[in-house]
Amino acid sequence: PALMLSLYARISQDPKVQKQAGTMQKVLGRTKLLAQTFHHFVNNEWFFDNTNTLRISANMTEHERQVLTLDPSSIFWEQWFNDFQYGLQRR
Repeated sequence: PALMLSLYARISQDPKVQKQAGTMQKVLGRTKLLAQTFHHFVNNEWFFDNTNTLRISANMTEHERQVLTLDPSSIFWEQWFNDFQYGLQRR
């Protein structure tokens, strides 16, 4: 659709259509960039292993566990993702 609209915009010389075609090209460019950016993450398989973390936690004293929390269930994930997203937007 973007290519056809771009071709029509060139032929018609209509400023409104040319603006729409420019917008469509910009969206298409951003979509391609997004696909390229996340290609590695989308097309690979990811495995998470917490064996070492569990071993470290088992060897910690009670005081160390209070100071350094290794339990992900204690993380308030909604706030964490909001903070993470804010950091991405600030880049």
